[in-house]
Amino acid sequence: QEADVVFWIGEELETFLVRSLRAGDPARRVVTLMDAPGVEHLPLRGGLGWSAHRHDDDGHGQQADTGRHGLSAAQNDGRDREKAGGERAVRPGERDAHIWLSPGNAIAMVEAMAAALEADDAANAEIYRRNVERLRQRLQALTEEMAGVIKPVHDRPYVVMHDAYQYFEHAFGTAAIGSVAISPERQPGAARLATLRQTLLSGKAVCIFAEPQFEPRMLRTLIAGTGIRSGTLDPVGFSLAPGPRAYFDLMRNLAGNLSSCLTVEIN
Repeated sequence: QEADVVFWIGEELETFLVRSLRAGDPARRVVTLMDAPGVEHLPLRGGLGWSAHRHDDDGHGQQADTGRHGLSAAQNDGRDREKAGGERAVRPGERDAHIWLSPGNAIAMVEAMAAALEADDAANAEIYRRNVERLRQRLQALTEEMAGVIKPVHDRPYVVMHDAYQYFEHAFGTAAIGSVAISPERQPGAARLATLRQTLLSGKAVCIFAEPQFEPRMLRTLIAGTGIRSGTLDPVGFSLAPGPRAYFDLMRNLAGNLSSCLTVEIN
């Protein structure tokens, strides 16, 4: 309530803030990072299974053959999705809100934040500009570092716990083939879990990734007897202390944990 400037992703993600921001001081500057200039948007995926995508050198996705990597053929109409358990149709124009998992988007958000701070605190505008340039260089270096970690395993198919990683996939060309749940609040039904278990038994995925905020028991049941490896991905820094290193630690952890689980050991 005392803030002069509020930064948020937007109402697609932080629904709990909508009422508070509308009821607050009308003079407060509210910066919606979802709408920041230069932020790339990807459409929300309504299904729990999707086809793996390959990415060319300039970062634009090219859809690959779905025969080997597709999670299931049950991606027809809304009724089939409901029968599969927990999937839903997506309204036209709905955007995936997990924009921070793209380093390119992170740079665009940094620039939008700096512009707002300069407007609110003109006396320190030069400091903000210098900080932006330093941070841009660090984020570019982070992107190159992560790309090097991921490159050896980028084409190995995997399943995530919920559909949070589309921007990460798009930035680094990884081969995710589906998710157990659409979101932490939308648990999959029994039919969906049975379909997913058949997919895992068929050997279409190398690894399945849990998240700190999910109950791990369901994951253990899913992979029992499948030979599928398991790892953990944390898209929100659930286990990280807030601070200037947090974003870098979050992204490095994603790349490192992904690489570790997808690296096939040779006996």
